[in-house]
Amino acid sequence: SLRVPEVFGVRLTGALPEGTFATDLALAVTQLLRQAGVAGEFVEFFGPGVGTLTAGQRAVVANMAPEYGATTGMFPIDGHTIDYLRATGRDAAQVALVEAYARAQGLWHDPANEPRYTTVLELDLAALRPCVAGPRRPQDRLDPAQVPAALAANGAAVGGMPADAVAIAAITSCTNTSDFGLLVAAGLVARRARALGLRVPAWVKTSLTPGSPSAERRLRRAGLLDDLGALGFDIAGYGCATCIGNSGPLLPAVADAVERAGLRPVAVLSGNRNFPGRVHPQIESALLASPPLVVAYAIAGRAGIDITLDPLGTDGEGRAVRLADLWPRQAEIEAIAATAEPGDIAVAGAAADASPEWAALPAPDSIRFPWDAASTYLRPPPFVSVAAEAQAPRHLRAHALLVLGDDITTDHISPAGAIPARSDAAAWLVEHGEDPRDLNVYAARRGNWEVMLRGLFT
Repeated sequence: SLRVPEVFGVRLTGALPEGTFATDLALAVTQLLRQAGVAGEFVEFFGPGVGTLTAGQRAVVANMAPEYGATTGMFPIDGHTIDYLRATGRDAAQVALVEAYARAQGLWHDPANEPRYTTVLELDLAALRPCVAGPRRPQDRLDPAQVPAALAANGAAVGGMPADAVAIAAITSCTNTSDFGLLVAAGLVARRARALGLRVPAWVKTSLTPGSPSAERRLRRAGLLDDLGALGFDIAGYGCATCIGNSGPLLPAVADAVERAGLRPVAVLSGNRNFPGRVHPQIESALLASPPLVVAYAIAGRAGIDITLDPLGTDGEGRAVRLADLWPRQAEIEAIAATAEPGDIAVAGAAADASPEWAALPAPDSIRFPWDAASTYLRPPPFVSVAAEAQAPRHLRAHALLVLGDDITTDHISPAGAIPARSDAAAWLVEHGEDPRDLNVYAARRGNWEVMLRGLFT
């Protein structure tokens, strides 16, 4: 039997103020719900504040559910849901059916409704301000003024790079890029920075990896792709990327400074998780931030500043430029976001399906999967099989290898990032014919128990 989960209600009131984004809300929700302890439970958002959030903004909050510990984070159906269906190319009949069904079933959002929950938590959207989270857990929300103190122990400057150097600045993760408004905001910050002659310092590795190829079409139509690219935020791929550790190597000078001189740089990313080593094995500290703040931190090149007040750089005439000089207005963001076309997603999806590289991948057509004994990706674990079950002794004595406290996550047990060249997992892979310069990431080899076992002990 399965226990029916408890349901926590989060009553939203007010509306996000000018200059505050869905990421800031998601980080506030993560902090609030971690303190409440919702592990394994359901979370449902209700109240008058729900109607002020678009479907994209709600997706940012709902997608953070693993970080605040819930099984799921749910929003009700309303006019914004219907708007989203239209904006993503659903036909009129389907849109009408969704609305009719939701109303008939009593699922349509009523701002005045007060459902019965296990626990009700309150959150005033109007009280939120831009924030970040870190440097090691997503629930550790920080006001920008608190960041310098949080990173104060980050060592010393090395070779012209500050002690708090931003080594990675990544607009990444399905969570934040699912709200096109966030990508537009980042693009507008980049546009204004470009116009003022600002550049990203040489030690910062920048990247843009939206969750869907449709984002590229929309950013290009809005004219923002060139602005982002001018600051190094070219599209490096689609999908998880930096958020799950697929950040690639640090720039050579930074990697050398970490290995030889003890530099302890920082990553800033619009992702979900910032556990030590997840973003990159050489990075212990990482700040989660909205996409426009990621661009701002990249320009500053330093993480240990108050990003909302301290100068980010100087313009062509030597004047200090601050975040307020670059920050876009909500009306400007909405006007550009409205240029998205309903067919963008279908066109991008069709192009991906038609990829010749994808079509050329060999795939078995047998009824049962033909295990390849030489594969370094998919290996049947010998301890999970009918034969192993038949041979297992009836009585087993298990001994705890480690007894650990709080905050031991799946990242510590089952790493996701790049496989270090000098690790036990790398040694096993090289012994089995893999190129030591191209070992991929642990997440790609989770079907190989030999690799993951060695990753665990590493």
